[in-house]
Amino acid sequence: MAQVINPEFAKAYRKRGDAFRDLGNYEAAVKNYVRASEFYPEYKEAYVSLGDAYHKLSKYEQAVDAYTKAILLDPRDAELYIHRAAIYGSLGNHAEEADDFSRAIQLDPDNISNYGKRGAVCMLLEKYEQAIEDYTQLITVKPRFYWAYVIRGDAYAALGRYEEAIRDYTTFIRVHPEYPDTFNNRGKAYGAIGDSEKAISDFTRAITLSPEFAEAYANRGEMYERIGNHEKAVQDLRIAARLGDPYAQSFLDSLSILW
Repeated sequence: MAQVINPEFAKAYRKRGDAFRDLGNYEAAVKNYVRASEFYPEYKEAYVSLGDAYHKLSKYEQAVDAYTKAILLDPRDAELYIHRAAIYGSLGNHAEEADDFSRAIQLDPDNISNYGKRGAVCMLLEKYEQAIEDYTQLITVKPRFYWAYVIRGDAYAALGRYEEAIRDYTTFIRVHPEYPDTFNNRGKAYGAIGDSEKAISDFTRAITLSPEFAEAYANRGEMYERIGNHEKAVQDLRIAARLGDPYAQSFLDSLSILW
């Protein structure tokens, strides 16, 4: 027997599903959203609600399927792609996540936050050039969104464009000098261009802000060794090894062979 199409029944089931959702009973919400979609297969909002409920239940494949059905009904709704992108992210399917953000950007290029979201995914995919483009777009519109400079700096550093990375890290540090990771990253960039003095200064700032920062000790130890201060290098590397940095112990072992 064919399913009876009844939009009013569908809306009633969706409303009851929303009530269960508000109570935190997502399993019951799912059952009602499914019934809503059965009574009205072209009910986009039912699939959206169903996708959100599945997402809450960590049933990501079902959530993707629900949002895909909503997209088939309204392929020009940018928000649908944004939501499906988030679900793909939960699945670890970052290529699909990036594609959905790209589609959302095509449909709604004025929603600048999507550039930042796609840029973050591109960093995971090691698509650093695209990440730089996206964060540059974001910074152009929101120059005071300072975290964008940090991530763009990381992308520049990954491409070996250390001067540009230093510039972005410095922009962030001027406003937020309280984050040890940024000093550590800028220190590595200074080290990469051969400025050991500035690198040591940045690693020292990172350690001052976070005295248990193992990587910063290891990095500073490497810089001390580079400038010939073997005693300080060993001291820092021993601290880093004690704090659990895996690189520090191997570096110490290599130094013991050399010395």
